[in-house]
Amino acid sequence: MLHPSGLWREIGEKLLADLVVNEGTGWLQRQEAASRLLEHPAAGPHLIEACVDLVEDPHRPAVIEPLSLLDVTADPVANAYVLKQLESPDSDRHHQGALLAAVRKIENGHFRGDQWERLSLLLGQTGASGEAARLLGRPPARTPGKRKRPSPPRDDGSPPRRPPGWGAPASPTRPGRCRP
Repeated sequence: MLHPSGLWREIGEKLLADLVVNEGTGWLQRQEAASRLLEHPAAGPHLIEACVDLVEDPHRPAVIEPLSLLDVTADPVANAYVLKQLESPDSDRHHQGALLAAVRKIENGHFRGDQWERLSLLLGQTGASGEAARLLGRPPARTPGKRKRPSPPRDDGSPPRRPPGWGAPASPTRPGRCRP
């Protein structure tokens, strides 16, 4: 346990501030550190809060990185925020960050219960096209009609089955996230 109690939050804010201005190896190291802290039982909630606050700060341009970072945690608060940005994004960048996070969250079975139902309805009601279709790993919607809903997460912890046309599963090395 860290004392004072706000130390996790300060560490998270400093790490995110450094992450968004670094490139190459410096960026990769901070990205990995933030991912690990998001998975830490004590630090995770504080870093989630710091990510959300950074994304919602209109005076700071960083949106995609802190929002897409939420892909590593199954925390219901992070899931709810990603869903909020999918359902009613604040901007195109908010939508892109939420899509990046959602793709990984779907593959890792992070959405459960009501959140899974909301996501399934959202994907079933919208015809993804362009960048959204590419990020979701499926061809763009061509004709209106009823879309198959994604399968719910499996009870054995394995990722959900993908509906036809959703593309190949991602590799465990998180492609596209660690570009030098």
